[in-house]
Amino acid sequence: VAEADYIYELLLSRNKHHPGLYYNLGYCYLKSGDQTKALRYFRRSLENCVNYQPTLDIIEKYRTKGQEL
Repeated sequence: VAEADYIYELLLSRNKHHPGLYYNLGYCYLKSGDQTKALRYFRRSLENCVNYQPTLDIIEKYRTKGQEL
């Protein structure tokens, strides 16, 4: 996760408003078990694009399973 975090921070420094970058970083944290950081990046994704479908899908997937992000 540390390497992904570094790479995505570099990418975000060039394009701070790309919802996909925030989504991907959130997904990395989700898979590593850090739901708090994952949710932070998913929220940032939606702040940059309120209807970014991949982020909406992952949040809905976890709600459907009865889990909250």
